[in-house]
Amino acid sequence: MTDVRSNKTLRTLLRQLLDEVPTAKNEAELLALVRKARTYGPRLEFDHSMSNTIAVMLALAGGVQIGAMVFLLVSRGGELPHDPLSLALMAWPASFVAALLMALPGYLDANLLDRVTGAFLHVDLTHDFKLTRLEIDGAAEAAALARFHDFNRGSSTFGSVVREIEWMYAGSIAVAGRPTPCKLYKFHYVHRARNSKGQTDTDHRYRYGMVVPFHGPDITLIPVPAGSVTEQIREWCRRAPPGLVRHSEFPEFERHYSAYAPDAAAPTRILDPLVRADLEELATVLSMPSLQIGGGELVIACEDEDLLTPKAKASIGIQNPAALEAQIQSIAWPEKLGRLIRTIETLSRHAGR
Repeated sequence: MTDVRSNKTLRTLLRQLLDEVPTAKNEAELLALVRKARTYGPRLEFDHSMSNTIAVMLALAGGVQIGAMVFLLVSRGGELPHDPLSLALMAWPASFVAALLMALPGYLDANLLDRVTGAFLHVDLTHDFKLTRLEIDGAAEAAALARFHDFNRGSSTFGSVVREIEWMYAGSIAVAGRPTPCKLYKFHYVHRARNSKGQTDTDHRYRYGMVVPFHGPDITLIPVPAGSVTEQIREWCRRAPPGLVRHSEFPEFERHYSAYAPDAAAPTRILDPLVRADLEELATVLSMPSLQIGGGELVIACEDEDLLTPKAKASIGIQNPAALEAQIQSIAWPEKLGRLIRTIETLSRHAGR
């Protein structure tokens, strides 16, 4: 039977951790919070066995209702008799809604576990790599970065366009064996429009990326949309940056990026075979990556929310405090951020000047 009291206790503990983890000033304080979690037990797991069983039974009942209703319709020439059985069969949507409601607590609790794990890993990352959260004016910072094309996203058919940097960290990475200052950020922008009914449609979007000093040929790489994306994003990707010329020479590369530069020959100086191969692979690791070099800086951005805040994995999550403690005591960039840094190193070796 589901232990409601244990679920409530665990939920309370996790919410406390969600509030306390961001305040940890160093690794020792972070590890103390992991040990606080361990007081609950060796495994932090919710028990939703009863509600999940009921949810499955309700979903199966809904399927049976649909099947029986179809059988009656076929056998009765497309008409259902007005009797209690038929009315019960027509209530199949209620069975599925009830199943979803029974499964909802399990989904919310799993999300809570992931959020707590993500908070631990995010704060641990800032400690391991001496990342300092900057106090910024989000809208002003986004306006300052608008010199880079990736920050000219968003639209509005009325009022001003919403663009802001939600957070920014300053730190250092090793590029070609040399410490290089960097800034990591989360960019928020909005597409807003009136629909045919006069209602406001609002689409909040986010980009995550890094800014580093870089001296090389000016170039802008815009991602080529793959799969299902909104029309607003597709339209932005088709839009050429002002004053730049489209470069078309590498068909395979253009499956992933559209290259723009002040003159048509400029990309040839940076997109040598090794750089192209690295960037093509990057496009298979990150979602919608973009790149721009200009004004002595390099910006690489993508849509991956786990670039700096790793996605929780059950094997190292708060569900297993001992494994999470070991993970916090180790030092390693998240996989996607490490891959992005590798691209910066490749560019530095082959395109920097």
